[in-house]
Amino acid sequence: RRMLAYAATLLGIAVLGTTALWLNSKKEKPQMLSILNSNGSTIVQTLADGSIVYVGNSSTVEYPKAFSKDERKVALKGQAYFDIARNPQKPFIIETKDAYIQVLGTAFNVKSYSESRFELIVERGKVKVSLKKDPNISQTVIAGERMVIDNSNLVKSTWHDDGSLAWRMGK
Repeated sequence: RRMLAYAATLLGIAVLGTTALWLNSKKEKPQMLSILNSNGSTIVQTLADGSIVYVGNSSTVEYPKAFSKDERKVALKGQAYFDIARNPQKPFIIETKDAYIQVLGTAFNVKSYSESRFELIVERGKVKVSLKKDPNISQTVIAGERMVIDNSNLVKSTWHDDGSLAWRMGK
C-alpha cells in the first residue's frame, strides 16, 4: 500500500510537470514584423504605441506587432531616427549590434551598420546607452549630445544641428 501511494504521488507530479511544460510551450510568441529598406528612400513607420520610426537606406528594424506589457523592444541594423511616444511605465529599448538604448520619450538618430561604428545623436529628450558586451558600462545622453562607441568605450561629445539628421526628410 505504501509503495502504491508513493507511485501515485510520483505519477501525479510527473503529470503536473508535463502539463505545465506543455502549457508553457503553447504560449504564443509575439508576432514579429520587419521593415527592410533597400531602395534608398526613407521608410516611415508608426508603431503600435504611436512611436514613429524613420528607417534609413540599407537598414532593418524588427518589432513586435503588439508590445509586451512591461517594455517596448525593437532591434535595429543600420540607421533609423526614432520619435518615441512617452510611456514611463513601458520603457522603449532598442537593441543594436553593439549597444542597448533605453528611452522613455524622446527623438534621436542611431547608426549601427555592421561595417561602421555605432553613433547616436539625441535631438530631444534623453536616452541611456549600455554596451552589449558589458551592460554595467552605460551613460545618459541628453539633447544636443552625440555618443559613439570607440574601442568598447562610450565617448560623448556636444552635437550642433549640422544637417546630418535631414536624411529622414529625403535631404
